[in-house]
Amino acid sequence: MSRYDRHIPLYSKEEFKLIQNAKIAVAGIGGLGSTVLQLLARIGVGTIHFWDDAILDAPDLNRQILYKTTHLGQLKTKVALQELKEINSDIKIVAHTKRLDINSDIPDIDLVIDCLDTFASRLILDILFFEKGIPIIHGSVFKEMGQVTSLIPGKTQNYKTTFGIEDNQEEQKIKYIFPAIVTSIASLQVSEAIKYISKHYNQMLINKLLTINLKNNQFETLPLF
Repeated sequence: MSRYDRHIPLYSKEEFKLIQNAKIAVAGIGGLGSTVLQLLARIGVGTIHFWDDAILDAPDLNRQILYKTTHLGQLKTKVALQELKEINSDIKIVAHTKRLDINSDIPDIDLVIDCLDTFASRLILDILFFEKGIPIIHGSVFKEMGQVTSLIPGKTQNYKTTFGIEDNQEEQKIKYIFPAIVTSIASLQVSEAIKYISKHYNQMLINKLLTINLKNNQFETLPLF
């Protein structure tokens, strides 16, 4: 039996080959990123790149489900690389222990999943990815709320135009986050990424923003333009 037997039948042979040949980047491997990484590895995405420079501390453990108590004090990239190899040793996994900045070298990838934790830090994704024709799968969370959209060059506006976000000092404060909203939004980001890779564009959140409020059980899809 194959590790993929429970989801291969959901795709044609051609579509699943696209997934296995896909090269996906993950920007940030905290709450959203750690769930995204696990799902990509379990689905069988062929190559996964990820960037982060943080060290795991205790408050991370409420929502960063790739990590354990025994990993406290270690670099997240080091732990993530080890854990993902144990989940799926058949795929290529590349860890970049650094923050993305204007001088970052970007490998050949099909798309990037935005798992950063401030809107200001996400503005650099326009330069590093969107301007080079690389789609961004955006997700963010706060308290019991979250949102997802797909930013596709040639089909949508870039990150800055879509959200109109400049540096906000409020984002530097401690954020309180309900763990279940993190895994919910991360799962939706992966779903969007796989739809893009398998060319199901008409099913994606293109020029649409999906918002979720778990506290009130509200799910809403809003037009962006």
